[in-house]
Amino acid sequence: MRTLNYKTVRYEGHQYLMKFLTQELGLSDRHELLQEILENSIPITKQDVVVIFCFVTGWKNGYLQQISDVRKIDPLNLYGETWSSIQL
Repeated sequence: MRTLNYKTVRYEGHQYLMKFLTQELGLSDRHELLQEILENSIPITKQDVVVIFCFVTGWKNGYLQQISDVRKIDPLNLYGETWSSIQL
């Protein structure tokens, strides 16, 4: 594998708010305080969604080919407990 890209989709402005907290307020070195702030100000949800896009390009049998796969992972109720998509 020569190239791997990983991206997350967040709401607009997420990166600027996280930069403000971690860099401008200096909370990147104060993990426990940052955790406390986030846990007490952002509601927890089990209703997330994970979307995976995979694209592979390479030579096979003398031809340049591309294979793609897209998967959506929703939360799952398993053994009476709800697991968020990211937990799965």
